[in-house]
Amino acid sequence: MDQWVSIMEDIIIPFQEGCGMLITSSNRGFVEAPGTREALAEPDSTYVWTRYFSSEAQREALYAKVYGSTYWTETVGPMVPECVDVKGIISVRVQATATFPEGIGAENARRGGGFGGMSSGRGKIASEAFYELRQYPILPVCTATHSVLTAAPTLRSTLRCQASNHSVLPWIAE
Repeated sequence: MDQWVSIMEDIIIPFQEGCGMLITSSNRGFVEAPGTREALAEPDSTYVWTRYFSSEAQREALYAKVYGSTYWTETVGPMVPECVDVKGIISVRVQATATFPEGIGAENARRGGGFGGMSSGRGKIASEAFYELRQYPILPVCTATHSVLTAAPTLRSTLRCQASNHSVLPWIAE
């Protein structure tokens, strides 16, 4: 899990943010069996992150920009299945309700902090805005190559988000 968190926070998240995505959280944990408090897998076996999109059109444009880039298709994308059970990825979209129009992090936003973002004005919900929660089951052993990981600090400042003619990796398309 530590290696995957490093990949996410040192490589994937900075790259995606550089392409214009708004990443709102990065979390580690485990999944409980329905109706119980028992873990379905080892503790610290699930990674969940969230992104905010103002509309489906924005999500589609940013997905094309990120997942269609040469850097993603040639360097980062092939590394993901070495750490994540890609067949077990779960994606959940959530929209704010009238009671908490700020969306995820509403209470923090109400206290003057950041991270509420769905409100289009006082008490109004931005009808097209949503958060995307992605839950990744992490493999017991991450075999991702270390060359990209050791280069992460220098990559952070040099990553470019450029479109390419590569097709999107099949486990990304949903």
